[in-house]
Amino acid sequence: MKNSTIENHYKQDSLFHSITEAMSASGLDLDSLTREHFSMMDEFHVMGNLGTTLLAEAVQFKRGMKVLDLGCGIGGASRFIADKYGCEVTGIDLTAAYIETAQLISEK
Repeated sequence: MKNSTIENHYKQDSLFHSITEAMSASGLDLDSLTREHFSMMDEFHVMGNLGTTLLAEAVQFKRGMKVLDLGCGIGGASRFIADKYGCEVTGIDLTAAYIETAQLISEK
């Protein structure tokens, strides 16, 4: 869906750079970032990390499960589920910039 109205609405150039620049400006060491450092900004759905936690507890994820995160944004919930529950998570989103940013954060 490249160049779709939805993608154009959410597109942000250099999103990963903007995020890490803000983190650095706040005094965080970019070489020692963890998933938790990103959770305030990468779980931007209703209730943030608490919402992810409550949903994950209700689903009762088990180690090794394969999980599909539809509309993963920049991947916060995906990383949380993979990290906390040991699941293999695949995220998809309509916005290419979000997927690119999710991959870069995950690598970090």
